[in-house]
Amino acid sequence: RRPTTDQPELNMLLASLVAAAALLLGLSLVFYVFPSVYGDFLDLMLNHNYHEDGRKIESLRPIEFPFGNVPLIVRRTEFMRQRSNEVAARNSGKLVSWFLWKPFVICVDPTHIEQVLHPKITLKQSTRRISLPVWRKLFGEGLFMVPPDKWRKMHKICLRGVSRKHMLSYFPMVTGIAEKKIAELRASVLERQKQQMKQEEKKKTTTKQQQNPTGGSAG
Repeated sequence: RRPTTDQPELNMLLASLVAAAALLLGLSLVFYVFPSVYGDFLDLMLNHNYHEDGRKIESLRPIEFPFGNVPLIVRRTEFMRQRSNEVAARNSGKLVSWFLWKPFVICVDPTHIEQVLHPKITLKQSTRRISLPVWRKLFGEGLFMVPPDKWRKMHKICLRGVSRKHMLSYFPMVTGIAEKKIAELRASVLERQKQQMKQEEKKKTTTKQQQNPTGGSAG
């Protein structure tokens, strides 16, 4: 005999799934209509970044559901830049930015950037590990994707080509290429404008010929 399904348990399971889906849909709707609530929720549940005195680092607002600050940064770049500076000024040169539900600490103060990029952080104090295997598959073992022991060796090799002296020597080449590309872009735009003007003139000529096919009025 086949075992009979316990109907009450199945109904309870289905009811739980429907309730969970309804709750998720309701929260999504609230977050979409009231983005500030979404930001408060992320700050409460997922922002675990603190100052040395225990204060939580303020996150960047406004925010959109579900992509965080990214859409606004793309659409309203200057406005979000000003907001970032305001938030950073209140938080000792730091702020938290959201991509989906993942927080990123952004350092605006150059002294903080120097501390983050300084070799001693990675060589002696960092215990950084790559937690997502997909990152390694996508990006390989790059300078910013390896633990401290491998980073030290790669850093020494990179310094041979990217020290301040070498970077200054690369600058004329980089600016030359950039100016060349800008000139090519300008020439391409001018050529496209000329083509458009020719097409408009051709359309006007064709329209006049259609309106007056005999080339003049009959005498």
